[in-house]
Amino acid sequence: MKLVFRPAAERDIEDARSWYGLRSPELETRFAGALAEALKIIVAHPLAFRQVERGIRRARVSTFPYVVYYLPKGETIRVLAVVHTAQHPDTWKRRRR
Repeated sequence: MKLVFRPAAERDIEDARSWYGLRSPELETRFAGALAEALKIIVAHPLAFRQVERGIRRARVSTFPYVVYYLPKGETIRVLAVVHTAQHPDTWKRRRR
C-alpha cells in the first residue's frame, strides 16, 4: 500500500508538529511518532477503522487528540486530513471541494 497525502493533510501535520514543537521538542517528537504509528497501522489494516462517509475512514492518533481521515482505493491510501478532535467533525469535508 502506498500513502498519498493531500496538500491540506500535509499542512495539518506541519501545523500540529509546529504547535507541539513550540511547547517542547520532545512533545513534537512524540506526536510525530504517534502519527507514524497510526499511519503504519492504517497501511497494514486499511479497512479496520470506522467508515465515516462513502469509503472514507477515520483513525485516531494514540495519546494525542488527532484523527486521520483517509480513503483506501486499490493499492493507494489517500490521506485527506489530520484534524484535531476539538475542531468540528466536518472540517475535513469542506476541503474536498
